[in-house]
Amino acid sequence: MNIMIAARHFDLTEPLKSRIEQRLASLEKFSADLMEAHVVIEMEERRCKAELTLHTRTSDFFASAKSYDTYLAVDNVIKKLKKQLKAHQERLKERKQKA
Repeated sequence: MNIMIAARHFDLTEPLKSRIEQRLASLEKFSADLMEAHVVIEMEERRCKAELTLHTRTSDFFASAKSYDTYLAVDNVIKKLKKQLKAHQERLKERKQKA
């Protein structure tokens, strides 16, 4: 999976970058056809806003989260996306069982 990380209004540190890559690697167990992940982390005054767009072969997923802690915002946005991927996977399973 190709991961593109952008930081706005602050400098992206290496520990934060490695944490994002590590957390995104855990999403690969939900779908084998993950192609690209776009992560945008933006500082708004004292709050951090994290946005994550995940592209697969068949669909796209988007989530965003805000927090005062950058690491917490990243964890929350990945948690939201994981929930979306699980729901999508369940829908695909249901569709296959009915046919």
